[in-house]
Amino acid sequence: MFRYQQRLKQNEKLTFEQMEAYQWKRLQQLLKHAYANVPFYRQRFDKAGLDPADINSREDWQRIPILTRSDIQANLADLVATNSDKSKIHLNSTGGSTGTPMSFFQDNEHLAYHQANKLRFRAWGGYEKGDKIAMLWGADRDIPTRGWVERQRIHFVRRERWLNSFNITPEKMEQFAHQLIRWQPKYILAYASSAYLFASFLQKQGLDLIRPVAVETSADKLYDFQRQLIEDVFQCPVFDFYGSREIGGIAGECEMHKGLHVFSDIVYLEVLKNGQPVTPGEMGEVIVTNIPNLTMPFIRYQNGDLARVSDETCSCGRPFPLLSEIVGRACDTLSTPNGQYVHGEFFSHIFYGVEGIQRYQVYQKSLNEIKIAIESRVDLPESLLQTLRQKVTRHLGPEVEVKLQLVDSIPLTPTGKYRYVISQVPLSFAYQRD
Repeated sequence: MFRYQQRLKQNEKLTFEQMEAYQWKRLQQLLKHAYANVPFYRQRFDKAGLDPADINSREDWQRIPILTRSDIQANLADLVATNSDKSKIHLNSTGGSTGTPMSFFQDNEHLAYHQANKLRFRAWGGYEKGDKIAMLWGADRDIPTRGWVERQRIHFVRRERWLNSFNITPEKMEQFAHQLIRWQPKYILAYASSAYLFASFLQKQGLDLIRPVAVETSADKLYDFQRQLIEDVFQCPVFDFYGSREIGGIAGECEMHKGLHVFSDIVYLEVLKNGQPVTPGEMGEVIVTNIPNLTMPFIRYQNGDLARVSDETCSCGRPFPLLSEIVGRACDTLSTPNGQYVHGEFFSHIFYGVEGIQRYQVYQKSLNEIKIAIESRVDLPESLLQTLRQKVTRHLGPEVEVKLQLVDSIPLTPTGKYRYVISQVPLSFAYQRD
C-alpha cells in the first residue's frame, strides 16, 4: 500500500504536460494488454477493424467502441484477462443508482490504487490514516457487522464509528450524535443525502456540536443547499468525491473548491455530447477508462452519469483537470417536449425552505408528464400545492402535465441512497447502441 501512496503523491508534483504523457503511456499499455489477453476486446477490436497500434492520439481513442452495462452483463467471462492470477482477483458487484445489478472482477493492484487514492484525496481535506473518522454509509458489504474482535479493531485500530444509512431513524441519529459529540471525529464520510439529513437533525435538535476538519460527501449528487447546511452545522468545508464501485475514485475537490479534479493518473475521463467532447460548461455524458484494473479492463465505459468540464486551472497547482460539476445520473435530468434539459437541482429551488415539506421526489415516465411525490409532516393547503404546480409548469412548459401527490414517506433506493429526480426518458445526445 505504501508504495502506491508514494507513487500517487509523487504524481501530484508533475506538470500538466508530464501528467498527460504519463496517462497516455499507461493507456497505450492498457490497450495492448486488453487486445492480447481479453477475448471480449480482441473480438471487438477485430470487428471494428482496429489494432492498438492504430491508436496514437486522443482523437484516435474516440474510435474505440463504448462499453455499456449490458455489454458487461452479457460478456462477463470474456471480459476477464486470460493471464490473470486467479488468486489475486475478486468478484464485486453494483446495483448502481439504477438498481440494475452488474457483476465484475477487480484485482489486488486496482484495489491498492483505489485505497491509496482515497487516502490522497482525504489528505487534501486534512485527514491522515489513523485519524478518527465517522461514517454514514449504506452498503452492507462495507459496514462492519462481524464479531466482537473485528468490532474492537474497527473502534480502536481503524478508529471508525458507523451509522448505517440503510436504516436511519431519529433515535439512531440522536444516539450517534451523542457518541460523536463525546468522541469528536476528525473527519466525516457520508452519502451526500445522509450528511444533509444528519446535519438537519443536529440543527433542529440543538446537537450541532461536532467539529471535524472536513466532511466528505460521496455516492449521490451534492446540491448547493445541502453543502451550505452541512458546512454551517459542522463548521468545516465539504469535500465532494466522485467515484463508483466498478471504477473506484474518479474525481474530487481540493482545498480550493473550484471544481472536482479528475484523478487522471488512474482514470481517463471523457465528457461527450453526440459522441464528441463537450466545450467547457456544456453538459455531456461521462465515459471513463479505469487504468489499473488489468484483470477486467473498463475501456470507454458509459457509466450513466452527466458532468460539465471546466477550462480553469486550479491554483492548488496539482496537474489534474477540473470538472465544474457532476450533474448526476442521466436519469436524474428531465427532458421536455420543447427540447430543454432540466437539471434536477431546479426542483430544490422550488421546494427548499417551503414550510412543512420534508422531502420530495420527481418521477418522469414520459416526455409529457411528471409526478412529484411530497413527504410532509403537516397538511399542505391546496393553494400552496397549486402555486408549486404553477412554478414547475412555467419552467417545463405547458405541454408537460405536472401531478403532485402527498405521501407518508419516500423510500430509499436498494443501495440506501435518496433520489430527488428519476427520469425514464433517455437524453437525446447520449450514446445508445443500435
